[in-house]
Amino acid sequence: MSLEEDQTIISLASRFNVSANAIYNWRSQYFKYGDDAFPGKGNKMLNPIQREREQLEKELKETRLECDILNKSRAYHLDNKQKTFHFIKKYTDQFPVEMMCSLLEVSRSGYYKWLRREAGRKEESRN
Repeated sequence: MSLEEDQTIISLASRFNVSANAIYNWRSQYFKYGDDAFPGKGNKMLNPIQREREQLEKELKETRLECDILNKSRAYHLDNKQKTFHFIKKYTDQFPVEMMCSLLEVSRSGYYKWLRREAGRKEESRN
């Protein structure tokens, strides 16, 4: 709106009950970033190169997590689901359960079902 010639920043500020400085800042951001200037609540303003870099950093972090999971799992000789589920339980504070289940080729629902059974067995042994 302030880009239209018949609108002044002061009149827009008055019309929308915001400061003129806010409109100057919004215009500046629009000229600098174009349509990417206002990405939404909590999102950063990134140009395409920055966005790609952020995506690559995210992928690298996930790949490192996957390598860490696989490296740790080697020592456990996970040749059956029981051992695999014990491994997942042991490392839930370190790695995402969904990622471990996927990498170790067990279903997440199967793991949680096993976990409930384990909790039930411990409860029975206490009684």
